[in-house]
Amino acid sequence: MTPRNETEEDLENERQVAALLSHAWGADLKKLVEDRLYLADYAAVKNGKVTAFIEIRCRSCSSDTYRTIWMPLHKLLWARATWQATGRPYFFVLRFDGDGVISYTPVHDMTHAPLVWAARATERETHPDGPVVEIDASKLRVIARVRDELDTVDF
Repeated sequence: MTPRNETEEDLENERQVAALLSHAWGADLKKLVEDRLYLADYAAVKNGKVTAFIEIRCRSCSSDTYRTIWMPLHKLLWARATWQATGRPYFFVLRFDGDGVISYTPVHDMTHAPLVWAARATERETHPDGPVVEIDASKLRVIARVRDELDTVDF
């Protein structure tokens, strides 16, 4: 889903991560409709069948900057409902530009997730004021470490 204040640079960063994921996971990543119909950025497709949903976030910090990562509660609820209805997982993927780490965590099966109230500090932040799920950053699984350019990747 594309928030109103997402820039073309944000979308390009997302496309770069999607291309890397497509290669790493052997699936075509299809961009989902940019409205509230889908609460994920991409669907992973293999042999014409949707195999997963993916939310991508690109951060300028390093992967070890924060102990927790936030995800809006409504996205977790959509992930769980979609998983229950279809059996397709939902992965939260993060690229950390500070150290070049790309990592992910499945969120579709999270239960009793810690909730906090998040208020936007600036207009640039895409999340609205409201409840967010705290995801333990130590639980993120590293997909790749990118050095300088996306074509130099360790899988």
